[in-house]
Amino acid sequence: MLLVGSCARNATRPESDIDIVVLTTDEPRYLLDDAWAMELGLGELIRAQSWGAITERCYSTASGLEVEMGIGSPN
Repeated sequence: MLLVGSCARNATRPESDIDIVVLTTDEPRYLLDDAWAMELGLGELIRAQSWGAITERCYSTASGLEVEMGIGSPN
């Protein structure tokens, strides 16, 4: 799991989101079932988009904070 984006660069602003990349050998576990996201309290899935080797899943938490999870293989 990697923290990326403005938080990783220590350049957040009030409207910033949280960007995390998860590298896994079991991508379907994170792409086909959102149980893990619910356990983390990530809230509602608001979009999913493929970026080549990474699939982004963006969630909106109860506070309105957006969390973008990039799921991909370590390869």
